[in-house]
Formats: sequence, structure tokens, C-alpha cells
Amino acid sequence: MPVTKGTTIDPVRTRAAILQAATPLLYQRGLDGIGVAELCARIGVSKETLYRHFGTKDGLVAALLEARSRRVSDWLAAAVASAAAPPGS
Repeated sequence: MPVTKGTTIDPVRTRAAILQAATPLLYQRGLDGIGVAELCARIGVSKETLYRHFGTKDGLVAALLEARSRRVSDWLAAAVASAAAPPGS
């Protein structure tokens, strides 16, 4: 995820991009099925960048699971809210 010349580095955007790129690989290969070096090579970041944003591979996995939990919770809350809405609204 190289930064295009003339743009600024946005840590929040970088962290989100790493999560988005790493998620399918970790689900496909499993937590022990891919090492940090291969993971970084496949998603296009250095190990230093991964460690700066997540501390460890376990930190990346924890962030991935937290993001998934947040998506599921948001989906459930929306489903409950729409089910509780009066008919015709």
C-alpha cells in the first residue's frame, strides 16, 4: 500500500486497508497457515508497518475479530430497529 507522491500518510486509512487486505487471507489460510512475512508480502506492507499498527499478528487478528463483531452488532441493531418500526413507516 504505497503512498502516492503528494498525498499524506493517514494512519487510520492505512490500518483499515491492512485489515481489509488481510481478512480474506487469514480466513482462507487460517491463523497458523500464513506467516507474518508472507502475509505482509501478499498484502503489500512491510512488517514494520504491520507491527506499528497492530503490535503483533495476534493484534491484527484481534482487530479483525473486533471489526467483524462490530459489523454483526450493527447489523443486528439495524434489524431490531427495522422490526420495531410501526407498519407502513
